Amino acid sequence: MPCVQQTRTYLHDLAISIDTWLQRIDYVSEAKLIGAACLTTLVIVGPLIYLSNRYHWDCIPWSEYLWSALPALPAAFTRYTLPTPLDLESNATTTKPGRHICGAPTRSISFDDSAQDTTRRLSFDGAAIRIFGYPSLGGVIVLDHASIPDFEFLGLDRLAPLETRGGDDDDDTAAEDAFCKEMLRLGARWYEDLARYWFLKSVGGEGGEESDVCVEALEEGSEPEPGLGERYWVGVAWLRGGGLVVAEWDTLMWGHGRGRDEEFLPVEELARLRLCVSMDEKARVLRERFGGVELRDVGEYCGNGFLGAWEKREREKEKEKEKEKENEKSEKLEKA
Repeated sequence: MPCVQQTRTYLHDLAISIDTWLQRIDYVSEAKLIGAACLTTLVIVGPLIYLSNRYHWDCIPWSEYLWSALPALPAAFTRYTLPTPLDLESNATTTKPGRHICGAPTRSISFDDSAQDTTRRLSFDGAAIRIFGYPSLGGVIVLDHASIPDFEFLGLDRLAPLETRGGDDDDDTAAEDAFCKEMLRLGARWYEDLARYWFLKSVGGEGGEESDVCVEALEEGSEPEPGLGERYWVGVAWLRGGGLVVAEWDTLMWGHGRGRDEEFLPVEELARLRLCVSMDEKARVLRERFGGVELRDVGEYCGNGFLGAWEKREREKEKEKEKEKENEKSEKLEKA
């Protein structure tokens, strides 16, 4: 039939044309083009991923997609950090105490020690607002999800806030300690250092994204598991007529709460706190949305947060000083 004959002729011509096309391809040139494309992708995506891990920037979403689509690219970009002034002044070649490096040597993330930056007061990261305090007792105090009542309680200008704090003289230290005490009265957390804070932000909790490298560090035991104070979210509102309202929830941080979402912090409700313009409104939201309870004073609090932790830390410091004095006396007696 004419149709069948035409079809055969067409398929025969198509087969010949494909064979001719394949013979004309310069495979060496094509391989060079593909290699150049991969190298270009590496040059563009690599620095973005490095900057994201080094400075906690939220890089362009497509860069993460390209990175995940090219598993052959070296992951070493995530482990190298730029030298800081303290690094340049020090001749030490070992890792500094307080710097958390997660993961294997060829696949790791480094979080800087808090001593490298104790001037940051505020951090605006998308919808999240963080307030930082640096107590003389050590560590760093961080208040996540700060709201308008929190700014007013701490005496911060919410329209033109200062994003850095003052120096380290004696007067400033006393003022900073007073500021940190007020932060704790709002449910802020007390961390070993900024490195620990950023590390825990990378293992989930409060809607945060998990980093496979940091989760592996916890699973392998190279990083300590989150403590109760680090895991629990605490919201506090101070009532105009006296007393306070406290709400406390465990968070879905790594290794905790999987499969039992109803018993853990309702992350989707946190945005409601940003709508509050007074402590009374915040107290109402904590009661209605977070199951908050009213207390007469901080002394009645017996939860897992850091309310009242300042006095406890002071007592611990005093005990440490007493032990040091006793050790010095005993050493002098032994020498005598």
